[in-house]
Amino acid sequence: AGPNYYINTGISKPFDPEAFRGNWRTGYELGAGVGFMLSEKLEIIPGFHYNNFSLNDANFLADYSGEDNIFSSIVGGTTHIFDIGADLKYLVPAKNISTVTPYLIGGAGFASHIISKKDIVTETGAFVDPKLSTQSAWAGAGIGFEFVMGKRTYLVLEGKFNVLFEEETTVYAPIRFGILIK
Repeated sequence: AGPNYYINTGISKPFDPEAFRGNWRTGYELGAGVGFMLSEKLEIIPGFHYNNFSLNDANFLADYSGEDNIFSSIVGGTTHIFDIGADLKYLVPAKNISTVTPYLIGGAGFASHIISKKDIVTETGAFVDPKLSTQSAWAGAGIGFEFVMGKRTYLVLEGKFNVLFEEETTVYAPIRFGILIK
């Protein structure tokens, strides 16, 4: 059998640390991968994903200035997470249902976490919070479902928790909707 092709999009929720959860909004994810069956139920999927989280201006400014200041503004601050790695997917077929196949998934790799420059204006002046960029290892685990759509085409729905092993651990949860072509 040949490779399996994945393409996905979805939403991504910031979880930890508290500043990430409170100061950035739920964002989106885009990704792709190519899977190779190691056995009837086990697949390895090298791939890449991009997650984008926009800054929650009001929450960030309240944390930054210590108050809710109507004269303050901010431009920038979007968080980008690019990752490359490999997932192992273990299929857990249901006995009497042939149109849906649940699975467990876990993976690891390397990530680049970028917070774009923030231009901040408050009553006391203008400030620049410079771009931050870190590279780290990541790991993640989750569950998903494959839904038969055609002879070789499947709809994939997957939820996962990903962890970036940075100085301060970053956790986010993508919920992916995608297409799998076998």
